[in-house]
Amino acid sequence: MKLKLGTKINIIVILVILLLSTVIGLVVNNEVRAGIKQFAIQKAEGDLKLSLNYIDSTYPGDWEIKDNQLYKGATLMNENAGLVDAIGADTGDTVTIFQGDTRVATNVMKDGERVLGTQISQEVADIVIGKGENYLGEANVQGNIYQAAYMPLKNAQGDIVGILYVGAAQDIIDSIISKVLRVFLIVLLIIIVVSIIGVSFFTRKIKNRLNRLSTVLQSAGEGDFTAVIDDKTGDELSDLAENFNEMSQNLKMMINEVTTSSIQLSNAAEELLASSEETTAATNQVAVSITEVAKNVEVQGKNTEESAQAIDEITIAITRIADNASSVAESSIESTSHTELGYKNVLNVIEQMKTISQANSETNQVIQELESKSKEIGNIIEVITSIADQTNLLALNAAIESARAGEHGKGFAVVADEVRKLAEQSRTSANQISEIIKTIQNETENAVQMMHEANQEVTNGVNLAEETGKTFNVIKTSIGDSTLQTQELSAISEELSASVQQVNASIEEVAQLAKVTSDNAGQIAAVTEEQLAATEEVTNAAASLSKLAENLRELVNKFKI
Repeated sequence: MKLKLGTKINIIVILVILLLSTVIGLVVNNEVRAGIKQFAIQKAEGDLKLSLNYIDSTYPGDWEIKDNQLYKGATLMNENAGLVDAIGADTGDTVTIFQGDTRVATNVMKDGERVLGTQISQEVADIVIGKGENYLGEANVQGNIYQAAYMPLKNAQGDIVGILYVGAAQDIIDSIISKVLRVFLIVLLIIIVVSIIGVSFFTRKIKNRLNRLSTVLQSAGEGDFTAVIDDKTGDELSDLAENFNEMSQNLKMMINEVTTSSIQLSNAAEELLASSEETTAATNQVAVSITEVAKNVEVQGKNTEESAQAIDEITIAITRIADNASSVAESSIESTSHTELGYKNVLNVIEQMKTISQANSETNQVIQELESKSKEIGNIIEVITSIADQTNLLALNAAIESARAGEHGKGFAVVADEVRKLAEQSRTSANQISEIIKTIQNETENAVQMMHEANQEVTNGVNLAEETGKTFNVIKTSIGDSTLQTQELSAISEELSASVQQVNASIEEVAQLAKVTSDNAGQIAAVTEEQLAATEEVTNAAASLSKLAENLRELVNKFKI
């Protein structure tokens, strides 16, 4: 469990107060007990002297023992209850007169009777009788503790003849101590309660101040610096509040400056972005134009070179045409004779193709009959398979009936089993034959299809041969015409060759100029590309700067000042 600071302080202070109160209580208890005991002993000593004076004044004379009894002057002390009762009534003490070490007069009661004839404790006897000194302190009287005072009684010769005792019972002392401690505990409890209340009030006041400080600090942590801590107590918390107020004021000034700077930065970034975009657009246009010029010039140069090469090739070709035109004219006559021979051969091919077409038709009829017979065999195989299945079923029924017949049906069961096996073999063989027939049918169908396609091709070949014959006739006529045209072409080719050579010279000059222009355009395009890349970098940087400025302004706007 998380304890607050005020609760921790209260617990610590209360524990300290309780611990201190316990220590004080123990010390006071010991001191009170010792003091009251000392007071009781001193009182007993004073009462002892007072009692002796009372006896001396009441009963004049010396102490002495007569007839084994103790006298004071002429008065017998043995069983003198009036004397001890009177002294006890005046002092509130127990009073005993000893003859030697034996009680002869006392107001100490036990079971309603005076305790007489008992001896004093050996410890007291050694001091009072043995040493002749007074004894002051605790004494055990008939099993009870008393704060006592003993004095030796001497005769005229100075011999100890008895002892005078005065004492206060420990119960009385304990009662007095209890009363004193009770009063002390009440006073101590009041002090503790008052201290706790005072500490609680003090810690509550501190806690309230800390809560105010914590609230303001929490608001500051969320960006709200409008709150001010007013604490004029002059202690450490007050110093902390003053330091926070000073820090808050400094942060307000800094945020104001950052806000102003972010606005200026955003405006400058936007202007830079707009300028860089315009520059980029212009540079792009220039780059595109230069690139197109360079490409066009390069294409033109290539086209010019290709044209020059083509002109060269045309020149060579025209020369060859002029040279070959004569050869073509001479070859035309020979081609005419060969064409006539080819036409005759084509007629022979047509006759042969017709013969092949008729043979294909006859073969196709035979294959179709084979396909029909294969289908009939397939139907027969299906009947055999059905009969084998029925035979197998009958064999199974026969086996069942023979099993029912028992011993008489064993022979019939063997026959049924053999029949079943034969049926299975028949069915297997029928299936194998069926597969073979299916294969034959498939191959037959393929053969029919192939024969049909071959027949179609033969028909096409006949038609093509006829067309070829017609073409040979056309070629024969065209060769005669081309002979005349070839002779005219030879003359024109010589004139064209001279003109082409002049064009070739002009094209070479144009190609040279196009190459120079292409090189210059390439250099300009490269420089423009570099400038475009730099401009794009500036544009990107301006956009990033504008975005950063906007983010900075948004962050600063989160603060309240």
